[in-house]
Parts: sequence; C-alpha cells; structure tokens
Amino acid sequence: MLEQFGYERMLYVLANTVQQKEHDGRISHDNRAWARTVPVTPAPDGMGGDRNRYFIVDKYNTGLMDLFLTQARKAYALGQEKRPSVRESLNKNAGQQTNADRPIPRRTQER
Repeated sequence: MLEQFGYERMLYVLANTVQQKEHDGRISHDNRAWARTVPVTPAPDGMGGDRNRYFIVDKYNTGLMDLFLTQARKAYALGQEKRPSVRESLNKNAGQQTNADRPIPRRTQER
C-alpha cells in the first residue's frame, strides 16, 4: 500500500477511518487522538450523506487496522527523523555555494 499510494495518502485514509469509527473500542486512545489532528475535508453528497464513508478501511478487523496504523505512524516518524530539515539543507547548500564562489588560490612556481 505504501509503495502504491505513499505515506500521506495512506495516513489520510487511516485517519478518516478512525474518525468514522470513533465509537469502536478496538482503536487505541493514541490513534484516536492522532486522527483528530488530521483534517479530513468534509465531502457531502447530494443526499446529505458523507462521501468520506466510501474510503474507510472496513474489510479487516478494526483491531488489526489499529495495529497497522500504530506501525505505520512509527515508520513515518522514523522516516521524518532521517530526512534533513529544509533549513539544514539550505544552510548546507549555502555553505557549498560560498566555497564555490571563492577564488582558488594559485600555486606559484618555486624558482
């Protein structure tokens, strides 16, 4: 699923699932709290229903989905720790450009 859709879409669908199944006691409190922080755009249909119901994970046991969500959140967090921040990347690139702009000292031949 990760290779096909990426972390952002996968976590969005899982957050939507948790929000739709807020009443289900098999979902951990941590995952419920996390899901509340993910803004899921309202998608009303013409009949007053919610289109977000069409992309919830409901073919599997909710307890297994909760375990999967916990692992996915941990893997995503580890991946974010490994990535340098934008500020670090800019500072690193600025340092490389500064060195590149400096003139190269010429060697003088000894006589």
